[in-house]
Amino acid sequence: MTTPVSTYFTNTKEIMHEENFYTEAVEALKITETKENLFDCLINYAEGHYLYDINGRQYLDLTSNNDNMPLGFSVEKKPGGFFDSLALKSVHASTLENLVSQKTGLERALFFAQKQQVKDFIAKIIDSGSKESVLISSLSKCWSCFPQKNTVNIPLNDESSVRTFLNKNTAAVIIELVQVNGSLYVANDEFLALIKKFCVKNNVLLIYDTTSVSPLRLNKGLFNFDEAIKPDIIIASKGLTSGNSLYVLAADNNIIEKTETVGLSQAFSSCYEEAIGFIQNFDAHKAIIAENIAYIEQKFEQLANKHIAMADIIPYGMLYALVTEVMSNDLVKAAFEKGLILKPLNAYTVLFCPPYNISKEQVDKVIDVFNELFEELTRFDRLTD
Repeated sequence: MTTPVSTYFTNTKEIMHEENFYTEAVEALKITETKENLFDCLINYAEGHYLYDINGRQYLDLTSNNDNMPLGFSVEKKPGGFFDSLALKSVHASTLENLVSQKTGLERALFFAQKQQVKDFIAKIIDSGSKESVLISSLSKCWSCFPQKNTVNIPLNDESSVRTFLNKNTAAVIIELVQVNGSLYVANDEFLALIKKFCVKNNVLLIYDTTSVSPLRLNKGLFNFDEAIKPDIIIASKGLTSGNSLYVLAADNNIIEKTETVGLSQAFSSCYEEAIGFIQNFDAHKAIIAENIAYIEQKFEQLANKHIAMADIIPYGMLYALVTEVMSNDLVKAAFEKGLILKPLNAYTVLFCPPYNISKEQVDKVIDVFNELFEELTRFDRLTD
């Protein structure tokens, strides 16, 4: 497997210190997303790892429904649910709070229905202090909520930006651990360790935003980072509740007490049950993920050894950027006709984000389809007979 390297960051590193360059450069280089509906069908229902259209045809979803369904789809409906509130708190909310605290090492967990509520909560904490700046590494532009502070955009994994901008006047550093915007960028441990070191030294809040991927996706800890580089605040969402809206924020009491936020989501009580079940099965999920990573990488290596068109495979746990010699939209459309759902990242890269419990037979089907697609969509492709 190829070590993940961001050519874009490497080549532009020397001019990244201009405050607005990072955001402007990313926008300038971003591949314009197609407005075309790639999949010409209407989905009727979902079950297991498959979507079924109105004609009964099944499609293996290799996006995990945009990573909201990391264990596949479920048709189970649990009775007795209600919406929690300030007056009526779900017993499952208390159970989930304890579980999140145990898994993160942070004292409290709050729950919200929308990310805007999370951002407002973070803004209250940051604005309550006298420090002047906030460092943000994110491509989603969702963290523009600090009107009273100077915000500085820093590239992911660029240590020189940390050394330049992180100082005693910094109130907080917000890191989106997985960034998808025309390509796939994932925070490495060395970068996070350096930031944590500087944050401790300068009394700066360290905040991880893990909401872009489901828990365990990177095959690290529950929320996709190693315990040795634990932040002050963790934000998670995707994948915990099988697609229902529930945001989890974990922090210590001394941080949460700076606001008057109670943090009850007013979400449907079954959301908490889904999240509890996911976390309680942490060890089982980890074992399945480790086994499937080994098998998937073995099969993709065999595919790359057979086809020149399989140009590169960049793995991050069970999240893969597949670089091919075929235009992504063409590849995705052709794969869909053969029963696979993939997601294009840019002109020649697709995202492969399978369910954690995908079977070996399903992986074999994926590889068979890729073999067929490279035969059909490329010329002079085969490396071997």
